[in-house]
Amino acid sequence: MIQSNIRKDREIIGILSELKSWWEGSAEGQTIFLLIRREIYMGFQQILSFLISSYQTELDYYKELLELSYIQKKLIKEEKMDELLMILNEKDIYISKIDGIEEKLQPYKEGISKGLDLEGENWMEGLLNSKLATPKLKKILMELRKIVQDLYDLDQENQKFIEKSKQELVKRLNKVKIGLKMNKSYNNNDKVRVHSRFIDNKR
Repeated sequence: MIQSNIRKDREIIGILSELKSWWEGSAEGQTIFLLIRREIYMGFQQILSFLISSYQTELDYYKELLELSYIQKKLIKEEKMDELLMILNEKDIYISKIDGIEEKLQPYKEGISKGLDLEGENWMEGLLNSKLATPKLKKILMELRKIVQDLYDLDQENQKFIEKSKQELVKRLNKVKIGLKMNKSYNNNDKVRVHSRFIDNKR
């Protein structure tokens, strides 16, 4: 639907460009030209407003995720597993919200990519360099791109801390021999379950 509308608008703009010189000769022709151009502009503004609103909300959620990831790092070092689990659950909530926004954006992404010949390009880079990228949208997208990368790097670091903590925990468990009845199914190869979530860096 969006792809069709964008292509239709481009076709109309082409026709208007060809007929503009003819219409300029009459007041009625100029009025028709301005009305059609206004309709195209209104459709453009509607798409732009949706993109700005969606990506601003997504940016706010990523900021919350980044803050939670810093807390996660601290809790991993302090081995506060109960609090860590709460943080991870909270992160999952924000990730689900971001996934919801991305689902709503998908038809726009497909339509805009085909309508503006952005297919085959990185979506974020293509949108930043497109005619849709007003200064306000560019600012949001550039900030979003940076915070997603920061979050990805921090979660990679957190994963390393989790792996290290897991290894230390296994070592301590293996040292417990006296006064503890070990389950027969337990062995040194058992894995300690940990929870971690990676963020798609959209690259």
